[in-house]
Amino acid sequence: MTKKTLIKLAVLPLLIVSPFSRAEGPNLHETRTALEEWVELRKLISEEETNWRIDKELMADTVDVLGLEMGLLEDRILEAEENTTEADKMREKLAGENDVLKAASRAVEDIMPEMEAQIRELITHFPDALTKRIEQLVKRMPSAEKARVTRVALGERVQNIVGILQEVEKFNKQITIVTELKTLESGEVAQVKTVYIGLGQAYFVDENAQYAGIVKPTADGWKEEIRNDLATTIRNVVKIYENEKLAEFVPLPVEIN
Repeated sequence: MTKKTLIKLAVLPLLIVSPFSRAEGPNLHETRTALEEWVELRKLISEEETNWRIDKELMADTVDVLGLEMGLLEDRILEAEENTTEADKMREKLAGENDVLKAASRAVEDIMPEMEAQIRELITHFPDALTKRIEQLVKRMPSAEKARVTRVALGERVQNIVGILQEVEKFNKQITIVTELKTLESGEVAQVKTVYIGLGQAYFVDENAQYAGIVKPTADGWKEEIRNDLATTIRNVVKIYENEKLAEFVPLPVEIN
């Protein structure tokens, strides 16, 4: 707004007091112009006040929303810090467990060659029926040199030993009957059925109950003892096991070393 306009607005009340004192002439035109400008000014002021109230309300709402978002953000930051702390604790725990596992693995790896050697020695005292069961597991056992050169996985080596021991335990807890070939004193070969009572003792007999004997574990392996006098008794045991005869008590000689 110009300086001239402000002067006109200043004298406007004087003109309004005596609007008819000089109704004619150029002053009347100026008065009308001043009135129009004054009305326009009041209109602009009113619009500005209205716009300011609206802007003020919008700004207040925006401040409230920003305050709420800041509160949520602070909560998330606190939660993230707590999660980070828990994650750090978990990492430390897992790292500690990993160190323990590594130490245990090194300890097992150190004694593995000795364990495998003991298993190989133990196998020499097993009966043929059990040796055949664990044959594939034994083949997978690496020699000490091969294990060192090829770096056979520790887990695989442990599984082999565990598998062998499980088969040994299973065999020792049950009665096992297998068909085998025996060479008679005459040089003839007879087919017999051998009854293993775990790893304690075994009995064998041919189909005709003519040839029989006992097999006992010794320090030098399993040794046979011909006992044709037990042929009928042992044959009855086989028939009971194969459900060819009703169960009954059958006495057999047992030697405990």
